[in-house]
Amino acid sequence: MNSVPHLRWIVLQATLAFWSTATFANAQPLAVDDGAQVPEVAASQTDPVDRVQQQAEQIRALMQRRLDVGVDPQTLFAVDLDAGGSGPALLSLLEELDRAQKRGGPGARKHVAPDQAGEGRRAQAERELAQARAAFLSLPSAKRRALLATHEARRSEVAARSTSERRKTEQLETLISQADQLQELLQGELDPSVDPHPLLELDLGDLIELSEDPQRRRRFRNEDLAEDTSGPSPSDNLDSRLAHAKRRRDTLWRRFMALDVEAKDQLLESHTQRREVPDEASERVADAEEAAAEAAEQRQLALVDSQLAESEALRLVAERRASLLGIREAQARFEAQLVSGKAALAAKTETALGWNRRVRELRKSLPSGEAREREADTLYPSLKDDLGTARRDLSSALDAVRLTPAGVPEPTNGAIVGVSTDIDDEGTEALRTELFSEAARLEALDAQLRWEQAAGLRDSVGILNQARLDLFELLSESRRDALEGLGREGVAQVKRELDQIILEARFHLLALPRELTDQVQRLRSDPGPALLSLLQLFLLIMVFRWWRKRADMTLDEYRRGWMLKRPQTTLTQGVAGSVWYLRRVRKPIEWFAFFALLSTWLAGKGELAEAKYVQIVVLWLLAGAFVVQVIDATASRQGPSSESQAKLRFRSLRLV
Repeated sequence: MNSVPHLRWIVLQATLAFWSTATFANAQPLAVDDGAQVPEVAASQTDPVDRVQQQAEQIRALMQRRLDVGVDPQTLFAVDLDAGGSGPALLSLLEELDRAQKRGGPGARKHVAPDQAGEGRRAQAERELAQARAAFLSLPSAKRRALLATHEARRSEVAARSTSERRKTEQLETLISQADQLQELLQGELDPSVDPHPLLELDLGDLIELSEDPQRRRRFRNEDLAEDTSGPSPSDNLDSRLAHAKRRRDTLWRRFMALDVEAKDQLLESHTQRREVPDEASERVADAEEAAAEAAEQRQLALVDSQLAESEALRLVAERRASLLGIREAQARFEAQLVSGKAALAAKTETALGWNRRVRELRKSLPSGEAREREADTLYPSLKDDLGTARRDLSSALDAVRLTPAGVPEPTNGAIVGVSTDIDDEGTEALRTELFSEAARLEALDAQLRWEQAAGLRDSVGILNQARLDLFELLSESRRDALEGLGREGVAQVKRELDQIILEARFHLLALPRELTDQVQRLRSDPGPALLSLLQLFLLIMVFRWWRKRADMTLDEYRRGWMLKRPQTTLTQGVAGSVWYLRRVRKPIEWFAFFALLSTWLAGKGELAEAKYVQIVVLWLLAGAFVVQVIDATASRQGPSSESQAKLRFRSLRLV
């Protein structure tokens, strides 16, 4: 064979080989999801021979249009001239191209070179790789481009599908988070750090979907605000879960839209207050912590002064000052704890208000039926548990109110033993006096916060209990029967009601002395209104006594006047009979009028909370007395009876 044409043919084939490689060298790598399993050539195999063999198999798979889309073809044909064995590899490739030409192209049977003596696995694998590369490069140019284009199209399709799924997954996570926060906002439990306004905004994408989706527009106008609590099945595809998340968010948006303006403002204002209260409490805690840190620094300086003191007396004074500064630090940290407890009370009150809002929204949003009963049955156990926790906290708080405030750091009395009176100790004495005053202030603050804790928890218990009673009316019939029956749940419910009554009684017993003390203090500070009130009460009593003395005589004269009128008509007889009945039953009516006027007068003077219980007792007593008097008067009117019989009848009626 002539060597010159042979050499030109080799150069031509090499040029075609590197040109073919360059056609797809600029192809973008496949964008896959982080969690996808992508076949890797270099990283997945630790044995270099296995990597070479895998490259050969992947080239043959490319020619058969079944190469994994995770494989970039450019990695199968890259030849690095700087690598140790790449020079012989390139020459081996050129030799295989020559053999392929002699055989008439890649369609001929694959040539297998005889195994040379001493040839290892690596040499054989590299020879197979060269044969695979030569087989691909020997294909017609159009077929090579078609194979590469087909594989790149498959890669692009997978990349687009992966990108779409990733975007849908991110959208699903965003929708779930937004729906959860919307539900927390409606329940009054949204994290104070979250701004609620972005949750209530529809973006351009939502408006476009509303314009293109009639079903979603109908959902916004739907009066049924029941939330789909079934949830998507774990086996549902991504599109189904995304659609369910959108339906849930639309329902929550619709529930917010169904609220009146006052309820919306109250909801947002409550959230704003919850954001401000922790900030204010945090500032007060930070101030207390800063004061404690400053006192600690001053104490360290005082200890240094004690070590550098020129005499034992000065050292004692410095040590005493350091000890007092340590007490100041402890007092500052004690105040920080008190402020933190007050912030925790505000959070509990918000929880109670949140339950009250949830029950109110349930009553307004869902019509009567199985959906509302099912939702009420689901909420009741959680509300009952929160109410039980609040009652236990209230019981502990009432116990704490009865205890004397303790634990407030305060200095000890007494002068420094062994210190001459000539040594100036005015600064230390002034600091001790200041600490005594601060200890008294902290004791008063501790007692005040204990009572505020009890009062706040009592309000929370009252709110939760009222929410429970309102939710009780919405329960299913079977659930109500279980709570009202004689079974385990019914007995437990009765016990909880008794606990509620006991807690109310304990609270009012502790509140009564405080209310009386406040009334006395107001009387001392401003006696003018109190004197005017006493004068009004005196006039009321005098008018009442005046009428009681003249009532019988006045009513008898009035009745006699109507009886003497002629001619006697139905009207005159009716008026005379009514006056007779009024004279017989006038006493409970008079007392009822007296207490009604007294209650109205007390209402304008800031009555005690316990006065309502007195009003209830008095009302029932007077109502019972009125009924007895009416029955006795009716019996006396029907026929004559002796005085002893009348008294016996009256006593019997009172006993009944």
